[in-house]
Amino acid sequence: MPDIVRADSERLTADLRELSAFGRMPGGGISRTSYSAADLQARQWFVTRCAAAGLEVHSDGLGNIFAQLNPAGADPSLPAVWTGSHLDSVPEGGAYDGAVGVISALECLRRLAEERVALPRPVRLVMFADEEGCYHHLLGSTGLTTGLSSKQLAERRGRHGTRLVDALAAAGLDPRTAAGTAIDPAQVHAYVELHIEQGPVLESAGTDIGVVTSIVGIGGGAVRFTGRADHAGTTPMPARRDALRAAGHFVVRLPEAAAAVSDQAVITCGLINVTPGATNFLSPPGVCQRR
Repeated sequence: MPDIVRADSERLTADLRELSAFGRMPGGGISRTSYSAADLQARQWFVTRCAAAGLEVHSDGLGNIFAQLNPAGADPSLPAVWTGSHLDSVPEGGAYDGAVGVISALECLRRLAEERVALPRPVRLVMFADEEGCYHHLLGSTGLTTGLSSKQLAERRGRHGTRLVDALAAAGLDPRTAAGTAIDPAQVHAYVELHIEQGPVLESAGTDIGVVTSIVGIGGGAVRFTGRADHAGTTPMPARRDALRAAGHFVVRLPEAAAAVSDQAVITCGLINVTPGATNFLSPPGVCQRR
């Protein structure tokens, strides 16, 4: 067995380039929302690449995809070493977020197979479905760790109102099996994931790679501001109860809320919905969703 097994960087780069074509937008970003046409194309491409490498491939009811290598000498009854990430993207996202973790994992398994490296236990690649939260934040990994009930799945809707169960069915998955995806933690010996830096810290420091020592906790919610509908052109400013103006003050003060928690806390408002949405009268209710 070689002391060091090196990745084929040209093959890895070529795979990332091919993958980035699925969901590529005219402006250069990538929109590969889970279960969309672009996502399904990327999934099929990925499964084909795994099969070509001689890996055992299967998926579960949520669309998580697994590819396993059983090296020479491996005991299949032992928990596997897991690695991977996700292929779905945020709207107009980057080409490497998630993709690097999946494709580098595939390359590692390919090279282990090509070099016939003997290992004591299997190595399993996982491609998580909907990690970017179109239907549920970290949907695929949540389904594997804690599971989701049939009721929870039936209540989930995507960013554009599509029901999750309908999206699963349209993708060729069986929604009836999506509630049975949780696995026994004893199946996982260890998990490792290569991921791009999603901020400027390492780049600013001139550091090529870092090791994660803690993970961010994410929370969010919705805040409703209720005003009064008045004519926008004739109601004096002191008499106005404009819900959107109140929401604006709230958003402006968000950085102070983050600073009050810690010097590393971050906060943003990613979605504001104003109803009924017209220009000639003041907005009565408004909702600001923060994260």
